[in-house]
This record gives sequence, C-alpha cells and structure tokens, in this order.
Amino acid sequence: MVGGGSDGSLDLCARVCITDESDNVVFHTYVKPSMPVTNYRYEKTGIRPENLRDAMPLKHAQRKIQEFLCNGEPMWKIRPR
Repeated sequence: MVGGGSDGSLDLCARVCITDESDNVVFHTYVKPSMPVTNYRYEKTGIRPENLRDAMPLKHAQRKIQEFLCNGEPMWKIRPR
C-alpha cells in the first residue's frame, strides 16, 4: 500500500500478487491508485513512481483477480444466495 492524501496516511492499493498453494506467483501487477500518491513508502513497499507510470487500472486488476479466484465462473454461481 502506498500513501495518498495530504499527509500520505491514506492507504492506496498499488500492487497485487496471487500465488498458488506452492507459493508460485501466478499473477502480479502494479495497480494505478484511484488518487494521487503522496507517499510511496519505498522502504516498506519497494514501489517507485516509475512502477506506477503504466500500471493497470484498479477495475482491470479486480477483473483479473476475479478470473483467477473464480476460475472463470461468474460470482453469482459461486456465492450461495
């Protein structure tokens, strides 16, 4: 999480990673935060401005994650009603 807001204290998603049961990375991307980043928290995140320059939009990342987690099945079929 990088920081947003005037003092950088607002947590913003900037990276997502999915691993399988053997800890192999199956999906990794940087995510373009929904608001300007004011604190990259580099010491903790390792994220720099250039990592986010061409980052995937959040909505696109959410769709990709849903595809991985749901194995392509629509959410309404997976969730009990």
